[in-house]
Amino acid sequence: MSRFVDTPRREQQFRVQLNLKIPDGCKQNTTYGSVRQRLLANFSNLPYFQVYFHGFGTQLWYLDAKLDSGVPSTGKWLRDKIRRTILLAFQECLEPNDYKSFCEWFKKRGYTNRDWMKITER
Repeated sequence: MSRFVDTPRREQQFRVQLNLKIPDGCKQNTTYGSVRQRLLANFSNLPYFQVYFHGFGTQLWYLDAKLDSGVPSTGKWLRDKIRRTILLAFQECLEPNDYKSFCEWFKKRGYTNRDWMKITER
C-alpha cells in the first residue's frame, strides 16, 4: 500500500496580476512611490523582476508584475510577500481609518481574493 502526499507545485517564474482599490483619502503620488519602492527593494535579489502600474489617478490601480525567483518556490510564498509589501506601503501613506478599511478588503484570503489577485506560473 502506498501513500501519495500532495505537495505544492514549485515554479520559478510567475506573473502577478493585482487590482488595488484606492481609498478616497489616499495621496496617490506618495502611495505609488512607496508601493513601487518597496516592491523593487523586496524583490531586488531575484534574477528578474518587472512591475507595471495602470490606472494611476483613478480609484482602481492594476499592478502587473513578472518575476523569476531563481529557485523553485510556491505561489503562496509570493502571495504572502506581495501582501506584506503592499500593506506596509499603504500603512505608511494612509490615515489610520483609511488604512483599516483598506486592510479589511486586502487581507481576504482563499477564493475570495481571486477576484483581485491572480498569480500564475509562466
